Amino acid sequence: MLADKTVLLIFGFLFILLNNFSVTFSLKNKDVPCQQLGLCKCLFPTGRGINLNPVNQNLSAVISPSTRILLHLCENVGFGTPSNTTYYNQCSNNVSICYIDDSKNQSLSLGKAENLTFITLYEHQPEPFSVQFHNGENTTNILLLCDENADVPKLDVKTVEGSTYNLQLSSKQVCIHLFTPEEGPPGALSIGSVLVIMLLVFTLVYFVGGMLTLRLLRGAEGREMIPNIDFWMDLPYLVRDGVLFTLNGCRPPASYDRI
Repeated sequence: MLADKTVLLIFGFLFILLNNFSVTFSLKNKDVPCQQLGLCKCLFPTGRGINLNPVNQNLSAVISPSTRILLHLCENVGFGTPSNTTYYNQCSNNVSICYIDDSKNQSLSLGKAENLTFITLYEHQPEPFSVQFHNGENTTNILLLCDENADVPKLDVKTVEGSTYNLQLSSKQVCIHLFTPEEGPPGALSIGSVLVIMLLVFTLVYFVGGMLTLRLLRGAEGREMIPNIDFWMDLPYLVRDGVLFTLNGCRPPASYDRI
């Protein structure tokens, strides 16, 4: 009776261990908001995310014949040249997004690269992802429209409501995708690493659980405690036979023919 209770406790512990491990890497992680990495990356626990760094160019969107918005994601730049810094006003240096009014020869900084934040709910949310700039009273919302056919990024103005600017950025480079090791954070677990960890955990459970079971239920000792000991002892020879069979062109050895 005591042995039965001990076995149940052991398997209960192993079940809890496996359950906690599976939850860590399960699809439940898809309900977790993404984590912003640096200025222009947002990574979900599943390893998928958005990387805006490839959209590294000046973009322009017209509001009216005399007003427009200039955008350079992920980096602070100067819009204009030193000869017309008065015209470009606040946007002549160290800005990421700028409002230009040609009729008044004025410009207004709407934010720097470090002011950008990702506005995301969940990895599989039905609505597109978006980013936001804040600079004083001004707020700029940029809807990220994934378009696999848009090789060249396109910026459009949707609405302007007082000091709030609503834009739309269409590009294949704003699509959510599986991050490469170069895109991910230092030390991030790759799919291969997760599989190796899972293999190690299941191997540990198999051998430890099997040894305890054989010990408590059958009174096994020494190497007899190893689960399926005969199979593991024969495994090297089975591997050898498999290699020889493959090298022989998947034909049986000549000794088989003689028999």
